[in-house]
Amino acid sequence: MTSARDSGSARLRVIAVGSSAGGIEALSQLLATASVGRDECFVVAQHLSPTDTSVLPELLARVTSLQVSAAVDGMPLASGVVYVTPPGVDVLVDAGVLRVAEADDLGRPQPSIDRLFTSVGVSCGVDSVAILLSGTGDDGAAGVESVHSAGGVVAAQDPATATFAGMPGAAVATGTPDLVLPPGEILAALARIVDSASTRPSDTSKSALALDDSTLEQVIAVLRDVTGVDFSGYKRSTLLRQIERRQRLINLSTDEYLERVAVDAIEANALGRNVLVSVTAFFRDADVWVAVGEQMRAMAADLAVSDDLRIWVPGCASGEEAFTIAMLAAEAVHPRSTDHPLRIKVFATDLDERALAIARRGRYSDAAVSTVPEHLRTRWMQRVDGEWEVTPALREALVIARHNVAYDPPFPRISVISLRNTMIYFQNHLQERVLDLCQFALAPGGLLVLGLSERIPRVDNLFSVVDPAHRLYRRGHSARIQHLPSGRYVPPVFVHPPPTLTPGREPTSVLFRRLLATVAPPSLVLDDSDTVIEVVGDVSPWCAVSIGQHTGHVADLIRDRYQVTVRTMLSQLRHSTPESVTRVIAEAGAGRVEITAARLRGKGSGSVLSFRPLPEASSADIDVEVVTRHPPVDDDTVLSQELHATQDALQSTIEDLSSSNEELQALNEELQASSEELQATSEEAQASNEELEATNEELTTLNTELQLRGNELIRVNVDLQNIQSSITSGLVIVDREMRVTRFTPLSVRLFSLINEDLGRPLPAVPTTIPVPDLRADLEATIRSRAVNMRELTSDDRDLLVQTQPYVDAEDEVRGAIVVVTDVGDVAAERRGREAALANLNQVAESVREFVWQRTLTGELTMATSRVEELYGLDHAAVLEDPDLLLAAVHPDDRYRVQTAMASADRRWQIEYRIVRPDGSVRWIAESAQFVPGNGAEPGHVVGSSLDITDRRDLRELADRRSAVLDAVLRTEDTGVLVLDADDRVLSANAGISALTGYTSSFLIGTPMTVLVEPDPAGHAEHDDRDTNVPRRIVTADGVSRPVTVEVQTVSVTGDDSADAPRRIALVRDISRMREITTELANRQQYDLQTGLLTRAYLRSKTEELMASGVTSVALLWIDLDGFKEVNDRFGHRAGDLVLATIATRLHQAARRHDIVGRLGGDEFAVLVTRSQDLHGLDSLALRVLAAIREPIPLQDSLAYVSASVGIAVHPQDAATADGLLHNADTAMYVAKDRGRDRHAYFAQEMNAAADERAAMRQRLGAALSRNDFEMHYQPVVDLVDGRTVMVEALVRWRRDGEVVSAADFIEYAAETGQMRALGRIVLQLVDADITAMHAALGDRQPSVAVNLSVTELDERDITDWLLAWEPAGGLGKIVAEVTESVLLGPDSRALDTLGLLRRLGATISIDDFGTGYSNLELLDRLEPGIIKVDRSLLRRAQEDQRGVNILDAAVQLAHALDAKVVLEGVEDEEMLAIAGEKHADLAQGYHIARPMPLAEIIDWIAQRP
Repeated sequence: MTSARDSGSARLRVIAVGSSAGGIEALSQLLATASVGRDECFVVAQHLSPTDTSVLPELLARVTSLQVSAAVDGMPLASGVVYVTPPGVDVLVDAGVLRVAEADDLGRPQPSIDRLFTSVGVSCGVDSVAILLSGTGDDGAAGVESVHSAGGVVAAQDPATATFAGMPGAAVATGTPDLVLPPGEILAALARIVDSASTRPSDTSKSALALDDSTLEQVIAVLRDVTGVDFSGYKRSTLLRQIERRQRLINLSTDEYLERVAVDAIEANALGRNVLVSVTAFFRDADVWVAVGEQMRAMAADLAVSDDLRIWVPGCASGEEAFTIAMLAAEAVHPRSTDHPLRIKVFATDLDERALAIARRGRYSDAAVSTVPEHLRTRWMQRVDGEWEVTPALREALVIARHNVAYDPPFPRISVISLRNTMIYFQNHLQERVLDLCQFALAPGGLLVLGLSERIPRVDNLFSVVDPAHRLYRRGHSARIQHLPSGRYVPPVFVHPPPTLTPGREPTSVLFRRLLATVAPPSLVLDDSDTVIEVVGDVSPWCAVSIGQHTGHVADLIRDRYQVTVRTMLSQLRHSTPESVTRVIAEAGAGRVEITAARLRGKGSGSVLSFRPLPEASSADIDVEVVTRHPPVDDDTVLSQELHATQDALQSTIEDLSSSNEELQALNEELQASSEELQATSEEAQASNEELEATNEELTTLNTELQLRGNELIRVNVDLQNIQSSITSGLVIVDREMRVTRFTPLSVRLFSLINEDLGRPLPAVPTTIPVPDLRADLEATIRSRAVNMRELTSDDRDLLVQTQPYVDAEDEVRGAIVVVTDVGDVAAERRGREAALANLNQVAESVREFVWQRTLTGELTMATSRVEELYGLDHAAVLEDPDLLLAAVHPDDRYRVQTAMASADRRWQIEYRIVRPDGSVRWIAESAQFVPGNGAEPGHVVGSSLDITDRRDLRELADRRSAVLDAVLRTEDTGVLVLDADDRVLSANAGISALTGYTSSFLIGTPMTVLVEPDPAGHAEHDDRDTNVPRRIVTADGVSRPVTVEVQTVSVTGDDSADAPRRIALVRDISRMREITTELANRQQYDLQTGLLTRAYLRSKTEELMASGVTSVALLWIDLDGFKEVNDRFGHRAGDLVLATIATRLHQAARRHDIVGRLGGDEFAVLVTRSQDLHGLDSLALRVLAAIREPIPLQDSLAYVSASVGIAVHPQDAATADGLLHNADTAMYVAKDRGRDRHAYFAQEMNAAADERAAMRQRLGAALSRNDFEMHYQPVVDLVDGRTVMVEALVRWRRDGEVVSAADFIEYAAETGQMRALGRIVLQLVDADITAMHAALGDRQPSVAVNLSVTELDERDITDWLLAWEPAGGLGKIVAEVTESVLLGPDSRALDTLGLLRRLGATISIDDFGTGYSNLELLDRLEPGIIKVDRSLLRRAQEDQRGVNILDAAVQLAHALDAKVVLEGVEDEEMLAIAGEKHADLAQGYHIARPMPLAEIIDWIAQRP
């Protein structure tokens, strides 16, 4: 069983199954087909009564080979297990763990299938599977949409096979199921889909993902023709991914699928629906809707009483989001009452008609509305038939329609557009197009809402940002050209944006206008209808805006005194040939002006009216019109001027009337032409009548011809009947609906047909032999012209049934022809051959070898099933692909095997290795022989293969044992004698020669009794038992040496010769062993390093004293304080000297009759044999403490240590030696906790604390083995811009459901030597977290500070790991954080390791600066990049000026070392202000943020600017 949390395991696929009434039978059929060994598990939610006891696990366990278990909260998911939901609760899946939750109060069935499916979709994503089986209601319909949206697979039971079709029918109605099958077929189809996805070839060129653009355009064209939707602007990755998904679902190759889409409209529609991903829910991303609600309330406050709040929701899918925004709008516009019609109008549009049908229905399940706030659900929804229905008032405010946001015209005057998660599937140009249309549709100040994963691609005054976090934008004014939709995307005409101007320069358009105003007179530019379209210069002296409505005509702007003249000039320009007309008008006291009307050159028509003031002129000026306003002016002159103007105006009027007359005359001519056309139409109608009479005559002739053709068809039919009766096969002809249209008599061999069966579907006709899949064969033939052949066998006949298409003259399939042929003779002959072949196979299968036969081309024509046992390969697969046998040959032997097989005589015998699929290696002996052909059949090669692994192993074992025996005989430490049945020497090794001085050849034939003295214990030499007892052997020089002789019997079967080996004698010299034994006895009593008694001997002495009845015994347990620092600073050699010195001082401090021993490490003990009173023990303890406290001279320095002493007294404190030692140890820890350098007497209450320490050590060790730790991260921010520069990694212990801070267990880890293991775990966790942080934040990933102790930096394996570390983002993102104690040991490897890390790119940080013992010279050499000033200095700075000065000095010192300063422990705003005042660079503390898990710190950083 594979847990979902096992590292390195395959991804676990979670299959959620939901069922209700009738579901147990369907569940049984489903799980009966489940197989063990797949990386999948099942979570079952079966509707049950909450008060009943469920026996569903027991029922399912009977029908499935999987393990069946009841779901338990917190249970990790594992493969091969079926989890059954208990009654009365809901079950959810969360990150590979089951969560059992209380059922909600929405009144829906329990357990909720929707909740289960939704949780699986969210947690497992593309690995999720939802299966919905028989049941009533619609529970699960919303859940399958969640799984489908997550990219999972959805399957539903075929409603036709369900006992109750409500639930699977509701799922099918959503359009999301990928599979709709009977329960027994679902898992097989699902395995096909999953396996095809997991075994996707590495060669992506064969995948749909590698389609070229031209092929993809063809698919897009097909989709556009079938669905009416143009997907050319959709992202290529989205289209290819959905094509591949559909390809996997229907199990076709890429080429086959493309052909299928081109001809199958149903599949094209399915692909189109998949591309139109529908992701929607009520109040999805609730924070966004809170922000939208605030904006709409502001809009409602400014809304006029007569206006509606108009909202557009493109891509509304099934309507949840549209109703969400409708509720918020209704609440904003009608906060209290809804008696009158709602003043909102919501346009909900989408391309998926199935989704729109759900939206129009306006009913949703309990799971779907669970996210709707209670007050909105109460006001705008109501319960109907177990569902939630939108109230009629709100429903009537929605217009739900099919609309393409990219290509259809937009809705006008919109206040809010919710375009969430729609543009994410569009390419950039289509996104810009849609945004242009939204800007066109929105009213000024309108609001645009985008999804959290979307944003405005570029800023061009289209929209301004309202709320960047929630993607809210407001309509702006853009200089870009608006392109309204056409049927297909057309790239917009590129308009060059205005160039960027250097300071002091104006845009080109402004320069042109200024140039015109400078070089041209004030003018009006007019179109062909004399409407003003442009004003050049100041025309106010001649133009004015009057009161009332204006049309833009020039007559509405010209002052009264110039109107007649201007009208006349424009009329002359329009009806005459001159390019311009000029008039001069003078007014007494107002000067003169020259007015010019000129045609505009170029395309189109229009004119320009210019005004040029003239200087005062004499009365002799000609062609001047004077408008008299004030005397004195001559009356004749005035009359003359007025007459001249009137004549011009009259001429202009005459020309206008002439033009109108011409237009009326043209209209009259058109009316006359229309009258003539009507007369022609009447004549054509009369002609048509005559043509109809002629056509009637032609039809009569055609009828006669048809009668003749009918007679011919009768004759052809008779001929066809004769042909049918003459052939030996039966024929049945069916139409496209598989109805029988014709059959021959011989077809009754199979089909029981009579004439009354004509028109009856052929699959419904009884048959003499069952015909499997007849309907499927006929459908395939009619649909795809497939020719199918099927052989049928019964007890008395054999028939061959063939279906082929019935094609008409236009090559269209009109039905199918079923041919029934009797093949009894052929079948009998084939069965005889098959029986003979079966006998041959049975013989071949009975032998141990794998027997095979190959053609000369290498094709296998026969292979026994023994191949599965020998090679571990599937028999059918080997027959299909013989190269599998060669591929199984070990790579080192493959060339040798290929050479043998390629020999000229086609004969070989060879031994080689194979590698089985399970990785095991076996030896094969193969022999082959060529069999020449006999003329009718070609030659072939036969051969056999045998597994000889065991035989080779026995041979290798014998060789190895022989080699071992030779090695034993060559040894010189032990003498070996090989003896015959009379104990005479057959052979002797060099060890005997070295021991006795005799050569091996000299000893052959010598009785062993001559060499070895008789057994002093009386053992007989011929005894078969071991005689490993001391004896003496006589050497060549006559000296006897102590030895042991061990005699072993040699079992030799089948060899009764006298010189056969019967025994082996092993002779060992034990003189050296006796010396070593004596030395070991001394070592057992005394510690070699200090000369004190060992712990074991001290314990035994304690037991002797207690057993002797002495009642005044006390034990002083002495533990050195500071000894570890001596080792770290001066080295282990200095530590050994300190231990020896302490041992000498303890001897001096103890009394003559006391016993001093070493317990181990830096722990000692004094056994006091005469402790009459506590005063004497106090004196002894004080002497010991004083002696230890004295400085210890080393080679170049002095070492200082102290001690903590625990005292336990017998018999008050303990009755045994172990108890006395334990209690003294406990008292020692109490003395250490009280401040060290002191002693403490044991008290009974100390045991509780000792037990707690022991329990903590045990639990901490178990946690280390289980890796029950996680990392939290506290941010360090820049005091200038607030950026998160660094995070500090802090370890946390997950203990019994709570998170324990390091302060609660790190001391125990240090005391028990578990820091090394904990440090390695921390580094591994940090490495994994840095990878996740880099993937989530990218360039915004901060540096990570890792705390390292001197002990860790001194450990070679940890330092090697650090130096080989390649974290995500590089070592430049790592900060190695150490305390000042690292500087105390200049000879430590820690400084070298830190220096190497710094050179590799890591930053060195000094932690708790200001509280340790700093070596400034070493600190400068270390070159730290960061110095963290201890929090105590910051707190001290809050108390008085002295503390401020100290903090200031620490900061300046850190800056002097070119290091950035971090002030840690910032807990309030005052501390933060002090940090800023003292020019610290960075700050850290609870006031900024507490330590948080990985996911939270990523979100925290991502949300900050």
